[in-house]
Order: sequence, then structure tokens, then C-alpha cells
Amino acid sequence: MSLIAGNLGIMQRLLDEHTITWGIYGNAASHLYGNRLPIRTIDILVPPATLRTVVQVMQSAKRVGQFDGRRIMWSGINLYDDLSVRGDGAFYPFKMDTMMIGRLQRRQLLGSRVSFLSPEDVLIQMMLLPPPAAQKSHTYEEMAAIAQRHLLDLTYVRQRLSLCQALTLLSWYETASSDEQKIPPPAFFQP
Repeated sequence: MSLIAGNLGIMQRLLDEHTITWGIYGNAASHLYGNRLPIRTIDILVPPATLRTVVQVMQSAKRVGQFDGRRIMWSGINLYDDLSVRGDGAFYPFKMDTMMIGRLQRRQLLGSRVSFLSPEDVLIQMMLLPPPAAQKSHTYEEMAAIAQRHLLDLTYVRQRLSLCQALTLLSWYETASSDEQKIPPPAFFQP
């Protein structure tokens, strides 16, 4: 854990010093927002077409990661600029946009003040994962914990699901009253 903590501090300073917008999602975000499962990796989303800039920033700081054009991997930290999901004829786009940027939250994690996607964005990103991937990574339990611990902004959830072309994935969104701004979600996360 201490290696990831130190590397997270380095990455936070590099991204912030170069004014690169970023947000943690996945396991580390669910650790903060939901279950306190052990942090396996730090997954970071940056705006589209930002990865090459991050590589240059890392190289200038003599930090060398693996970059395959789609993601950067460096010592327990993974950076992506596109989390869109494709499969079974479906496509769910998930990229950092101005709405998502406006909802980023700064919180403490492993000794650093870091940027997180909102609980709604973290939850939606997990919802878009294909079921086998979700089952292998405790995602159902993590989603349930986030949903139970946070009063989700339903208007934003609907907007984000619409942008992800995924509004029909969850029927309870469609049945909620359109004038409700925030509701606690029901226990719908079952494997």
C-alpha cells in the first residue's frame, strides 16, 4: 500500500502542477464512497486526448510508464481518457466532459488530496461494466455500498445515463418522478 500511496502523491503533484484535469474512479473511489475494500490499483480518468500530454509530463519528471495508446500504466496507477464500453452490439460512451468535470471532488486518499469522480459517475461507470467483469471485481457489492451511503442526484444520473446511451439499463430511473432532484436508490444491485 505504501508504494501506491507514494506514487499517488507523485501523480497528484504532476497532474496538478500541469493543470491537467483528472478524477479517480473504480476500486479506489469505491473505497472512499462505499465499501472499504483494499485498494488494488488507482484508476484515473482524464479528458479525451490528454494521455500523450500526461506521458510528456511524466517523462519530463523522469517517471516512465507503459503507454499503449489507450492507457498509461505506472506502478499501480492506470490512466485512461476513454472508458466507453462496447459489447453484444451495444456501445456506451463514457468520457470526461464538462458536466463530469464540474462534479469532481477533492478528498484525502493515502495521504494525498486527490480528485475523484462524483459518486454518481463512479456508480454509472461500474454499471456499464459487462457482468463477468463486474462479478470478478466485487463491483456489485461496491455499487450497492455507494448507492446506500449517498443520496444520488437523480437529475444528473439521468443526464449521464442519457449521454452514455444507457438510460434503459435501469428501469427504476424511468419510474421515479421527474420533479425529484435527489432520491436514495433502491437495493437493485444483485448478482
